[in-house]
Amino acid sequence: MRSGGMLEAIVALSSRIRALYRETTGTSKTTLAVVLALASVLAAAHLGRLGTRDARLGAFAVLILYAVVVVALAIASRRRWRNPRRVLRREIGADDPELAARIDRAAGLVHRTRSEGAHEGVALAEPAQAQESATAQALSELHLARQLERVKLDRLTVRAEKHARWIAAGAFAFAVASMAIAAMDPFRIVEGLDVLAARNGEAPFRLLYLDDVDVVATPPGYIGRHEELLANFDRTDQPRGTVLTVRGKPERPGRKLVLTDGTKEIAFVDDGHGNVVARWPVEASTDLRVAAKFGDARISQRDALTVVSIEDEAPIVALTGAPKTVKLVDVPRLTLEYSATDDHGLTEIALVLRSGGNEESRTLSKPSGLKLDRGAHELSTQEPFFRGTHVPVEVTIEAKDNDAVLGPKWGVSPAFIVLPPLVGEPEALRYAALLKARDVLVDLLAPRVLASVKTAADAKSRVASEKEAQDKAMETVEEVLAGSYGGLGIRGRVRRVIAGQTRRLREALGAFADKPDVETFDKLVKTNEQVVLAIDAAIQRAGVDDAKKVAKALADVAKEAGDASSAAQSEAERDRGLHRIEAALGVLGEGGKELAKIGTLGADLGDITVGGVGRIDRERATPNLPGAELAARDLERRLRDPVASIGGGGRVGVESGAGDGTDMGDPEDASEADEQAEKSGKELDELIKRHQDELDRVEKALERATTPEEREALKKLAKEQAKEIREAVKDLPDHGFPGSAAEKAAEGKKSADSMAGSLEKGNVKDAIKKGKDALDALREAKKRGDKEAFLDDAEVGKDATSAGNRVEEALDALEKALKSSEENAKERAKKDMDSAGQNEGRLSERTRDLRKRGEEGDSSMPDEVLDRLERAEKAMKEAEKALRDGDADKGREKQKEAQRQLEMAHEDEDPNESSRQKDGQDGEDEKFSQDAEVPDKDTHKGPEEFRKRVTEGLSKPGESRLKDAVKRYAEGLLK
Repeated sequence: MRSGGMLEAIVALSSRIRALYRETTGTSKTTLAVVLALASVLAAAHLGRLGTRDARLGAFAVLILYAVVVVALAIASRRRWRNPRRVLRREIGADDPELAARIDRAAGLVHRTRSEGAHEGVALAEPAQAQESATAQALSELHLARQLERVKLDRLTVRAEKHARWIAAGAFAFAVASMAIAAMDPFRIVEGLDVLAARNGEAPFRLLYLDDVDVVATPPGYIGRHEELLANFDRTDQPRGTVLTVRGKPERPGRKLVLTDGTKEIAFVDDGHGNVVARWPVEASTDLRVAAKFGDARISQRDALTVVSIEDEAPIVALTGAPKTVKLVDVPRLTLEYSATDDHGLTEIALVLRSGGNEESRTLSKPSGLKLDRGAHELSTQEPFFRGTHVPVEVTIEAKDNDAVLGPKWGVSPAFIVLPPLVGEPEALRYAALLKARDVLVDLLAPRVLASVKTAADAKSRVASEKEAQDKAMETVEEVLAGSYGGLGIRGRVRRVIAGQTRRLREALGAFADKPDVETFDKLVKTNEQVVLAIDAAIQRAGVDDAKKVAKALADVAKEAGDASSAAQSEAERDRGLHRIEAALGVLGEGGKELAKIGTLGADLGDITVGGVGRIDRERATPNLPGAELAARDLERRLRDPVASIGGGGRVGVESGAGDGTDMGDPEDASEADEQAEKSGKELDELIKRHQDELDRVEKALERATTPEEREALKKLAKEQAKEIREAVKDLPDHGFPGSAAEKAAEGKKSADSMAGSLEKGNVKDAIKKGKDALDALREAKKRGDKEAFLDDAEVGKDATSAGNRVEEALDALEKALKSSEENAKERAKKDMDSAGQNEGRLSERTRDLRKRGEEGDSSMPDEVLDRLERAEKAMKEAEKALRDGDADKGREKQKEAQRQLEMAHEDEDPNESSRQKDGQDGEDEKFSQDAEVPDKDTHKGPEEFRKRVTEGLSKPGESRLKDAVKRYAEGLLK
């Protein structure tokens, strides 16, 4: 046998042994591999079910480790059977080590002799040596063959079968353990594998976790709807802020269940009855699912609830006539008729004014949850907001809803764009209207001066025509006084002078109509002349005041032009600065033209303004921005000191470096009537102040008359009652549906809380007033509760009755305590009350003197002012008597009435007058004479004589301080 054949025999035997083992243990090993694979999957599933990142990585590591082990074992097995000699040595040696060693030595001998024979066959050529080598190989192969024949495969089979049994036993043990673990909760395996397959925290397979699901929708309280049970877990449309209560029975205990939209999660909690519940507040539209939470991952349930969120829309506001642009000078007032609607309820309606960077909001109404609110508001063009701006004003009505979820939203109406007047335009319009009123009185005087009335018959024949002419003139004057001029009215001293003087004129006409003769007609003419002069002087003085005010306003604009010129000198601000300069020059130019219409001083200052604008514009166009700034600053300084350039009557003005230049139509030229009107106004101011001081003195006297013990007792009682009132109303609702008992109960609760707050501050009188309001509301709530128009009205009505009874008890206790304290105080303050009564009497005498002076002559006051003064005088006398009699309550009541009448008599005061007086431009001691002669009954000689007297009056240099007024009057009369 050749050596190659012997080696093939070793390989063949090795293959037979390998096949024997494979046949005997292959099934067992495969089973074990499968069992271990299942065990790995179970382990990975349980580990991965924890859901955390580390747990899931560990689960994947288990599976990977199993795969690595299997591959490693396969590689090792192949290597184990690859070397036939090693296989024989290992497998035969396990049963017969000696035989295995002999076979290995024989195989080694065969391999050695074969290698040596091949080497010697190349090196030796002698046949004897070749024969010897062949014999050695044959003997070694024979020895190997005999050793191989001694191998018993049966013994190897037994050992392989034993090995297979051990493997099968291990597989069985792992299988039993795995089955036991899986049998405890098979669903955990499914969950674990599902979690392992999760992407972005969401498992791919949806499972059932919650059954018998009920969903209850509870809308926000401000909407006023009751909760509802949803029929299906499918789709629902709900207002934003609704709370969805999801309740169900868990299918698999021990799981952490959540309600989720894929981003947000709300955990289910046990409701104590075997169910779980979760509450979801509706925000944006979404799909809700029940899910089981496993660490960072979740497994969602199959069905989903589609929630469509209904947004609380902003209120819709309609404003009649808007959008629209109106000019302030064209309308005396702006009527705003609006309607506001909201899908759930309105809480506030506001008027909003915007101009540039300024904004002002005013509450018009608080509808308290109504879905529709209509109203109207009159916006006067005299609003300070209008008068304080020269740029367009946006006027809107805005409504706020009651959204308690995202916060209230405002709805805005279309806008009225109000174009404010030019600087000085309202004053110019008012001045022109005043001149119109003066002119109609001049026109009324002219025919009377020209008339020839020499007998009583002549006078009687003129009664009807004079009445008709004067009524027509008075109608025009009243229209002027009632008019609005770009937001300005006619108020203050000039109004008092005109109203008082026209009253004199009406009385003079009444005397003439009652007794038509030459004397009464001449008196009518003289009165008419005096009235015209007085009114003209008041108008000119008002013109001076307005011209100064407008000039100072234009000075602010000139300052803006200077600031803009300064800013434009910087490259970074050049464009913006030039735009500001252009805007300021536009306002200055137009304002200067309007200023020029306001009397002589206005004409002078208007010319200065227009000239200054031209200078600034020329410097800007050069361009010489520093020069433009200098020109603007110069114009500003000039307008800040608004006096005439040249004084009247030959006196130098401000431009000449002496005097203030105010003689050009300045208050020095005011008539006696104008002076008296100013003096009366100041006296009325002083009277109002003194009477208010006296009223305060009475209040303080009564307070001092109350002992510390009484005050402390009243304070203690107030705090106790406040605490009990809050306790009594705490369970009442805070709001309710319109028309329900809850609505009135909430109103009563609010008033009661306010009452308690006043008591805590020690304001018992205010608390009693608020308590009565609370009691009225609670009684109304009880009436509504008896009708049971709403579901909970009956219960609310009972609570309101109980709270109302407690408020009523508190009112009784407080009123008794307060009355007792005041009665004691009155007795102690009797002496002070008598002194106060005397002071009140002295004030009533001052009021009477003021009224008497205002009934005639140059001090004439308007009828409404005289009426108010008469009522104030009467109330003061009644207060005097009550205070001297010790009736403090009646005395204070009459004092307050008198104070109110005095303040109402002062209501037409022009705020510009007070500021001018503060500037020191008017002195109380200034006296103005009226030296110009006027016609009387003895000197009336017709038109020629009248012209002569006027000319003579004007020819007296320096004597008449009314010469300018007389000249204007004469020029108007003699045209």
